[in-house]
Amino acid sequence: MATARDTSLRQVVPKSHEGGPLDPVGQGQVFGQMVDVFEAHLVEGKTYVKAIPVLEAFVNQEDVDITDFCQAQGINRRKLERDFAKYIGVSPKAYRRIQRFDRSARAMMAGEDENLATIGQEADYYDQSHMAKNFHKYTDHSPKDFRKKKPALKSKIDFE
Repeated sequence: MATARDTSLRQVVPKSHEGGPLDPVGQGQVFGQMVDVFEAHLVEGKTYVKAIPVLEAFVNQEDVDITDFCQAQGINRRKLERDFAKYIGVSPKAYRRIQRFDRSARAMMAGEDENLATIGQEADYYDQSHMAKNFHKYTDHSPKDFRKKKPALKSKIDFE
């Protein structure tokens, strides 16, 4: 039994429409072209359905390399970047940067006694200067100042 996804519009619309007012020649060519265009548009609309599981998989794998992820998923890196921009609003790289910042900021807010270098390492920063650069970008504070002052995050963060 064919499902709605497997059914062609040609199977649904009666043959009596071929040769109708939209097909003055009576050969079914114009109608057939319209069906083809419409079905192509419907297939394009399924991109969202295909993109979401891939984006969710990327978001849930915190430490995976973007290129390795794309190869494992069988998609082009540029496709992932376009889908991220379209559905999430930032690039995959920017998302990872924000994710690292979020992990480290939460760790700083939660634990007063933990070493900044340890927090940075656990948040996947390469080194302390990498973490400091990221903190300055998002908060205009160094990690040490951020920990000391605990500024309101919503008022300062600019993720672009």
